[in-house]
Amino acid sequence: MRLWDYASAARVDYFVANSRNVQNRIRKTYRRDSQVVYPPVELDSFYWKPPDDYFLVVSGLVPYKRIDSAVRAFTRSGRRLIVVGDGPEYRRLKAAAGSNVTLLGRVPDGDLHDLYARCRALVLPGEEDFGLTPVEALASGKPVIALGRGGALETVPQSGGVFYETPSDDCLEAAIGRFEALEPGFRPTALQAHARRFSPGVFASRMMPILDEGILPDADLHPAAYSGSENR
Repeated sequence: MRLWDYASAARVDYFVANSRNVQNRIRKTYRRDSQVVYPPVELDSFYWKPPDDYFLVVSGLVPYKRIDSAVRAFTRSGRRLIVVGDGPEYRRLKAAAGSNVTLLGRVPDGDLHDLYARCRALVLPGEEDFGLTPVEALASGKPVIALGRGGALETVPQSGGVFYETPSDDCLEAAIGRFEALEPGFRPTALQAHARRFSPGVFASRMMPILDEGILPDADLHPAAYSGSENR
């Protein structure tokens, strides 16, 4: 299977990665270069409201997402957590959750946007290739508390949340404490401005040269090149 996969990859003309994180894996696995084009997020459907006293997780409930770490950390601390999403881990997480942790399962988009708008922060305890939910949180003017690995390092600016290095309950809880000390300083409009780097207009402007020519200029690969290219 590995030989078939490698041989198939050798026949690919161009690789397009959804993050530098994935770009590095393509280089390591296939020894091929790739272009980074971040996925689009429908930013106009997200909005900010003054925060209520809860943190938010939006995720499929599968082991690698590490939602169990968030459930344990919040249950232990007594802080309120709302978890949106479904999956094979739902029943186990429900059984482990304290009274301050609410698992809603799947919710309609309108309800989800309102939950984003009113949360204190999004919590991302697992490593993602790219991860749409941090961008959705930023588009809602909300900061992100994330494991400092994978796509979150590309989507969340240093001024947009708190990262923690080790995937453990204690480190997550410590990161929440750091967030609370910094919470008054987060500016919703600045977070929303950063999210515009991932708009459908920016995505289209990045993909069209690849579809037309099959290549992007090297100078455009750095995420800073996305700033200011919003075309809405």
